Amino acid sequence: MFPAIVGVAAASFMAMAEKGHLSTWKSWWTSLTQPAATRASGDRMKLKLLDQVNYVRIAAKHHPVKIDPELQDLLEAYQKTEIPENLDEVVDQVQNSIPRYYRVTVSSASRPSPTDLIHEFASFAQKTESEMTHFGFVVVPSSGGLSQRGLIVVGQRLDDFSPEILQSSQTDAFFNTCNHCGHPHICRVSNKQRSMTLACPSCTKTYAVVAADTHGRFRYVNEFLSGYKPPALFPKDQSRIQKLFTIWSAVHAHCTYKLDPETKRTQLDAWQTAVETQNIQAGDCEDSAIFLADWLGAEGFQVRVALGKYGDMGGHAWCVVRLDGSDYLLESTEGRPDMNNPPLAEFIGSRYVPEALFDRKAIYARSKPNGVWTGDYWSAKIWLQVEPRNASQAGKTAANSKRTRFISLNSKETYRLFMEPERMAIAKAPAPALAPFADLNEIPQGSKWEKTIEDRFGMPQP
Repeated sequence: MFPAIVGVAAASFMAMAEKGHLSTWKSWWTSLTQPAATRASGDRMKLKLLDQVNYVRIAAKHHPVKIDPELQDLLEAYQKTEIPENLDEVVDQVQNSIPRYYRVTVSSASRPSPTDLIHEFASFAQKTESEMTHFGFVVVPSSGGLSQRGLIVVGQRLDDFSPEILQSSQTDAFFNTCNHCGHPHICRVSNKQRSMTLACPSCTKTYAVVAADTHGRFRYVNEFLSGYKPPALFPKDQSRIQKLFTIWSAVHAHCTYKLDPETKRTQLDAWQTAVETQNIQAGDCEDSAIFLADWLGAEGFQVRVALGKYGDMGGHAWCVVRLDGSDYLLESTEGRPDMNNPPLAEFIGSRYVPEALFDRKAIYARSKPNGVWTGDYWSAKIWLQVEPRNASQAGKTAANSKRTRFISLNSKETYRLFMEPERMAIAKAPAPALAPFADLNEIPQGSKWEKTIEDRFGMPQP
């Protein structure tokens, strides 16, 4: 009897070997007796799959993806639980836990051996999207250890938005966290758009205004102010209001209004520094406003540049100065300064509606973007200060404080996800237009101003 039992067992063993099921039992036995070897096998599978994906991507001239440690830690948590049958749950967890993932593709399969599992994912490796940047993989036992289930995730992980990355990036999507409310969201902006205002999709407040300079470099708009002032001689007995009008008159007289070139397909708007505007003695409204604000600020005046709308004429830029308790709206593109007809905001400011302000230190956003404009350019309750380069702002620390559920587009094997509208930043393109100011006449006398010659005064090139 015993020889017969041995014979039947041997025959069953040979049949299993012929059908390929022997590797299943071998893997199961190894997982019980050598857990370290099982983990090493999972790491080898991960690298093989990464090689498969990148081999196809490089052949298609796409950037290779790389392992994301943060994503990998998230996936390896499934080793202590189980991989959800509904892959929507995986997609949700990835984007809720790591909100900077813009596109996510997920695939899962179960096979008895590592070789079979890698082969099963071969078709997935053939069709990852060109925008994808990162990769994660985990394998867990299934069917009581007689099979292995693999989960592969490929996604587009976005870099933090900044003017510098906007200039050099190959993508138009970036990650940001609102400085006001801490809402994590996606910015979709093109570097072909030469100036833009970004607002949070949750609180709708502006948190950044960016523009390209004459060299094509993007900057936060407050960085166009450098504290520059031309060499000028003022009478010793000149009052502050006289000095204000003298500087304003000098900018007005030596800066010819000139629109930036623009075509139907490409906006070529380039913002100038004060030095550039003075040297070429021409510019549009934001260029002359920056020149005027830089000079006034360097002379100790409380001044801000305003970006907004003038009546029905659309986008515009102007300066506002507070002096001795009065606010002056200074136009640098039209009219002639007249001390007998001072441009007090309380009398002429009704048609000027600012959307954002900036000085050398910061950008200022309206606390109630859709609220009624009251004419106050200085109240901290109306204007929220934003320092774009200050990474320690409260909003940055709240990056993961709010979560949003997403909707996915499903297929049999692969799950893809794109952002809902409430996850997208509100992007506007400022288009400053010519806006007449007032019927101003005389230029005050008594001061001397001359165009800077850089070689003579040692001024740096812009």
